[in-house]
Formats: sequence, C-alpha cells, structure tokens
Amino acid sequence: MANTPDPTKLREALGLAADASDDDVKAAMATLTSPAAPAAKPDAVPDPAALLAALPENAGVVVLDKSNYEALIAKADQGVQALAMARAGERDKVLDTAMRDGRFPPAKLSDYKAMWDRNPDATRDFITLLPKNSIPTQLTSGLLATEFDRSEADLAYEAVYGKEHVRG
Repeated sequence: MANTPDPTKLREALGLAADASDDDVKAAMATLTSPAAPAAKPDAVPDPAALLAALPENAGVVVLDKSNYEALIAKADQGVQALAMARAGERDKVLDTAMRDGRFPPAKLSDYKAMWDRNPDATRDFITLLPKNSIPTQLTSGLLATEFDRSEADLAYEAVYGKEHVRG
C-alpha cells in the first residue's frame, strides 16, 4: 500500500522512538491537531515583575513610571533648548566681534550665521584666517562721525533752521 505511511518514519517525524506505542503516536498526533493556546489579549498589561525577571542582569534597562519618564523627557527638551540658546549666543558674540574687527561686512552677517550653524568649528577657523580691518570700520578722513550719528530729526531740524541753529 503506497498511501499508508511507514510507522517508523511517522514516529521519527513526531520525535518519538522507533518502538513507541500506538498510544504514544496518537497522543503526539493529538498535540499537532489540537488548537493552539489562545493568544494573550492585546490590551492585557504584562506583569512587570515577570518582565524584569526575564531580563539578564546586564541588560542596561531602567524602569520608570510614566509620569517620571515624561518629566525626564521634558527636562531633556529644556536642556536641548538651553544648549541651542547658548550656542546661538556664542555664535552671535564671535561673529559680532569679527564683524567689528573688520573681518567681514555687516551685509554678510546672515551668511556667516548660516555657515556657523552648519559647522561652527570650520566657520570659527575660517574667520580667524580673515585679516582684521580688511573691511573698513572707521570713517575715512574728511568725514566727521557726527555726520553719521545724527538722527533724521536732527537733520530735518538743520534743514529748516540751518546749521547755525543746530542744537548742541
């Protein structure tokens, strides 16, 4: 009979010894055909103690309750924001000094800020390579600083009343 399975091969496939009884074969077959154990409900909360016990000692796992975790995340976000503000303050200080030293013109400040934001170390190194006073920061000879320091109101007053009546 070609359709009848070889009893020895059947026992081997079931992981039984070659001389296992028919009852052992029937029991092994029943475990194959019985329905699987019901899966845990997806909304069921696992037992934390069992989860922790299943972890190896050196797993590096820390367990926090949700409120402590959320507080920790909020503090970390505040730290990230403070660091960003400190870095922006350092950037502005360095670039302002370099601009006042005549290393680049004020019109290029936004370009240097963007460059700094991409790579602060390279930008700092680049700025130190720029010679001081390559961009004039002092007024050229023949011009008075007061010509540039006066407000529009002062200039309008002078236009109406003349230079001899300029307020002091």
